[in-house]
Amino acid sequence: MKIRLEKHGEVLIPSLPDDELALKSIKRGQIVEIELKRPRNAKFHKKFFALIGIVLENTEYDTSEQILHLIKLKLGYYETIINTNGKVIYIPKSISFSSMDNDDFNNFYNKAVNIVLRDFLINWENSDINTAIQQVARF
Repeated sequence: MKIRLEKHGEVLIPSLPDDELALKSIKRGQIVEIELKRPRNAKFHKKFFALIGIVLENTEYDTSEQILHLIKLKLGYYETIINTNGKVIYIPKSISFSSMDNDDFNNFYNKAVNIVLRDFLINWENSDINTAIQQVARF
C-alpha cells in the first residue's frame, strides 16, 4: 500500500481522501514500515527533457533518445551484461517516475548538466543552459 503524506508543522497528514482511508486502516499500536520517497516533480522532468532538446538542436545527434542514452552511459547509469559471446553490453537504466524519486532525479539532473557542458555544449556556461531551458520550457 502506498499513500502520500504532507508535512504540516511536525506532523504528517494524508494528502488525499484515499490516503486518509488507508491510514485509518492501521490499528492503534500497530507497527508499519514506511519508506520515505519524495514524488517526482513533473515540471522538473520537463526541464530535463528541455535540456535534452537544447543539446539536440545544438549538436549533430539525430534523436533525443541518443542523447539521453549517452548521458546515462557517461554518468555510469547503466547495467552491465555479458552476452553468450563474452561481449560486454551496457543497458541504460530507466529514469521513469517509478524508478527514481525526486531526490535521485535531482542528483541525476545536476550531474547531467555537468556532462552536457563538458561533452556536448563545450562553449556554453551553466547560465546559458539555464536561460535556454527557461525559454524552451517556459518556467
